[in-house]
Amino acid sequence: MFELPQKNYDAVNGRHYRYAYGVGLKSANSGYIDQLVKADVKTGESKIWRERGVYPGEPVFVPRPHPRGEDDGVIMSVVLDGGRRRSALVVLDAKSMEEIARASVPHHIPFGFHGLYAG
Repeated sequence: MFELPQKNYDAVNGRHYRYAYGVGLKSANSGYIDQLVKADVKTGESKIWRERGVYPGEPVFVPRPHPRGEDDGVIMSVVLDGGRRRSALVVLDAKSMEEIARASVPHHIPFGFHGLYAG
């Protein structure tokens, strides 16, 4: 399953693109969205970020200043840590899907599907 797809709109809106970012289920038995996914629509390969008991919201792609490629930036997602009963903003490297930062809050943020941000 791949839901709430996002892409680097600044670079590819209205054109062919290679990478899409979304949320998904580890398995059909997961019961709820439990991973962030980077899909390479050219090769069909995927990269996954997941953490046990943590449930991500919609990913938001933010390009690096002066990007050198379509996936040169970060993915941000508000996640709910079910065990700790609090939320955090997780920042992933968009190329590798490895976590590079996390800003935790001492409470939960009401969980929703769509990303929350202000410009």
